This record gives sequence, structure tokens and C-alpha cells, in this order.
Amino acid sequence: MIANVTALTLPQPDPDEPGFLAALSRLGVEAEVVAWDDPAVDWSRYPLVVLRSTWNYIHKLEAFRAWLSRLSSSTALLNPAADVLWNLDKRYLRELASEGVAVVPTRWVEREDERSSAELLAGLEDVVIKPVVSAGSFSTDRFKLAGDDRQRAIAFLEEQRAARAMMIQPYQPSIDSWGERSLVFIDGAFTHAMRKSPRFLGGPVVVEGPVEPAALELELATRLMQRFAGRLLYARVDLVRDLNGKPQLMELEITEPWLMLSRCPAAEAAMAAAIARRL
Repeated sequence: MIANVTALTLPQPDPDEPGFLAALSRLGVEAEVVAWDDPAVDWSRYPLVVLRSTWNYIHKLEAFRAWLSRLSSSTALLNPAADVLWNLDKRYLRELASEGVAVVPTRWVEREDERSSAELLAGLEDVVIKPVVSAGSFSTDRFKLAGDDRQRAIAFLEEQRAARAMMIQPYQPSIDSWGERSLVFIDGAFTHAMRKSPRFLGGPVVVEGPVEPAALELELATRLMQRFAGRLLYARVDLVRDLNGKPQLMELEITEPWLMLSRCPAAEAAMAAAIARRL
């Protein structure tokens, strides 16, 4: 018996869940869907706990971190707690950039930053502003900094930075044509890629595919996976193209990503098989 971990309240159902549970059942693996924030759950019942749709953690961050730490000392957790804790805060992008990974250029806005919001947005024309801890486009929006939109962006950043650390990234024009590319890895192996439209302030996300990733995209994503030395059950690498057409990392999702498994039955089966092997 494994635990397929969700949350007591979800912004939307997990589209991956029905097919994933069916794939596990076909392999004889029983799974219970349980919420990480349900105090009645006895986690010692499960030899393996798999994080899947813990999508409310951004509103209970310290409780989620504490839960991860407690759980990792008593049962097997996938993905591993240490990697998830690292991934919760998007400052990991700064670390990866320092290691030579091509990352979307980012201005980091700490709560104690004394620069004005106008200063932080100076010299930029088209930006995405989002929290360093976010999921499902929470407090994320795009601003074209011309005319009144600059004042709207300043007001948005001013309001948000009073409550949380933020980040500012230039909007990548290639998203309008090429889109974002989400490359999914199961047990360290690439399974499928999808084209995604950008999503702001809780709006709908549109996906197409599977699509064939470009060689440079697959190379960058595979290099990132090697960093984890086979520890991860799953990962989603979100890439965009810069002005020269080269891929750069937007986000590395290893906490609770939507993996779009229903679009790739082979990936669904691979994930179930990877869990069965661990049991």
C-alpha cells in the first residue's frame, strides 16, 4: 500500500490521478489518496509516500516544510524531502545559474530590499512578476510596461513584496510562437514533452502534444537530471527560448508538478513501474 498525496483543498482536481492510480492497480500496487494536511492520517501505514497534488502548500509553507521533515524520518518519500525542500523556493534558479545553467534572467526582490518598485522595474519593457514560492500561477502576472501598465505593475509589485519575496523576469517573445516546452522525466528517463501556453493569475493553462523537443532542449533538461543522481521519481523541466532561439530554464518542477500523464500512456506506465520497483 502506498500513499498518493494530495491536499484537503485543491484549486482543481488532479488530471493525472485517475490514470495513474489505474496504472498502479494493473501492477498490483494498492494506493490510497490521502491529504498531507489531514491530521488524522497515520503515515506509518505506508512504506512509500508519493507527492502528487499538494497544491495548497504555498498557503501553509512552514507547516508543509515541517511535515516533509517529519515524514522523511519515518518512511520513504518521493520525491525525496531534501530535493523537494530545495525546490520549494525558486531561488534554486539562482543557484543553477551560478553553476552555468542557462536560466531566464531574473531580478530578485527580497522583502528587505530598499529599492523602490519603480527602480526595480526600470529599464524593462515586458515582464512577468511572481513570488519566489508559488504554484498554479498564484500572484503571477504579466505587464507590458508602457503607459498605465507600468503604474499597474508598480502597484502590483508594491502590494506583493509587502507579503513575500518576489522575482521579475523579462517575458520571452518566443512563448507567443514556440510556447513553453515542458519535458517530463520518469525515474531519470525522458518520456514526453508538451507545449504549454503561459498562465497568469489563475487563468486556464492550454497544452498541446506530445511534441518533439529540440536537441538542445533535451540536452539541457538531461543535464539537469544528472544533477540528482537518480534520486527523483519524476521531474518536469519547463524551458523557453531566448532571443537567439537557445533554450533556457524557466522552472524545474520536482515538488508536485502536473506531469500530463494522460497524454502519454507510456509515461503513466513507467511511473507506476518505477514505484512497483521501489516497493
